[in-house]
Parts: sequence; C-alpha cells; structure tokens
Amino acid sequence: MILEGYRPCELEQWINSRYIHSGIRTPGDLDLEWVAQLFGADLVFYMGPSFADWREGGYSVIFLDQRLAYDEARSVFFHELCHPVRHVGSQPELPRLFAELQEIQAGLFQLYAAMPIYMIEDYAEHLEEAHAAQILAHAFRLPRELVERRLQQIAARLRKGEGEAKLAKTLPDLPAARIISHSPETLKLLNKLLWISAQKGRKVQRGL
Repeated sequence: MILEGYRPCELEQWINSRYIHSGIRTPGDLDLEWVAQLFGADLVFYMGPSFADWREGGYSVIFLDQRLAYDEARSVFFHELCHPVRHVGSQPELPRLFAELQEIQAGLFQLYAAMPIYMIEDYAEHLEEAHAAQILAHAFRLPRELVERRLQQIAARLRKGEGEAKLAKTLPDLPAARIISHSPETLKLLNKLLWISAQKGRKVQRGL
C-alpha cells in the first residue's frame, strides 16, 4: 500500500499537529495519561462502564473500565476522548439521530488519534504483507479489529484520491474546485448550534 496519495482531512491534520508539537512521534509515545492531558482531560480507571464526562469551558474526565484488556482500553479511550474535545450536550438527552452522528464522529476521531498516519508511514514496508494488521496491532497496542478498520479507511481514502486524479485529467480546462473546510473549533461550534436547535425543537413539540 503506497501512502503518498493519502490526504489527511483537517481534523486529522489538527490531531497530528497537536501530537507532533508535543513530541509524540512513535506509537510508544501515545501514553494515555499524556494524551488525555494534551487535550485537557483527566483519566480515571475504575470498576464500571467506560464513558466521558465534561462541562464546556470546565472539567473533562474520561473514565475507563479497569477490567478491560489493555489494547481494548486504549481503543475505548481514543473513542471517548472525542466527546469532550468536539461535542456538546449530554448524549442521553440528545435526539437519537444527533447522538448517532456524534458516535460516527467519535469513531473517525478514534482512528486518527489512535493511529496517526505519519506513524503508520514508518511501517509502510509491511502494509502489503498478509499480517500487516497483526504487526500494527502489536506496534500500536490496539485490537486487531480497530487496526483493520483504519487500514480499510486509508485504502478508501487512497481510492478516492485516485478517482479524483483521473477525473481531473479528463477536465483539464476547469478551474480547481474550492475546498471549504472547518477547524475542529468551528465544527464544535456547529455541533453546539445543532444541539441548541434540537433542544428548541423539542420544546416546540412539547408545547403542541
């Protein structure tokens, strides 16, 4: 698998930048407590279900079930980390579709934060091997299922890039498309506006 054509999205670039500027260069540097601190959260292991609790502009705490296997705990951590970093509102109080959207976003954040593309590039020579997922799972200390999902996401991004490149060759005279992207802070604000809108809709329905 050749990674030269892989283009990280803006969220992925933002995570990578935070890591690199903080000296996180290899999988061994992805210490959970240090990563939590980097994003302004505390990490607590306890006997109970894993979840994140946060207040916007206030505290952020990630609770991890200490009964989980180490690789599974790491997987859950990177998923839960997304909620205080990007989301607003309590999921049990959110409309179902909005809560599902947050879970989809958390799943993508999990892939980017648990396995940064610039670290995967160090294992490029192994990506075409039959045991690539096993090799990366051992290196990043993650469940094989998560590693396979990341590799599938990378392959899909590469196919998309190849398709766009072929299309561009057939339309040489058209101006380049303007790409509009948003920073994580902007996306978090948009999430908040959606949540407020959903809450207002709920109040209107209750008043009918």
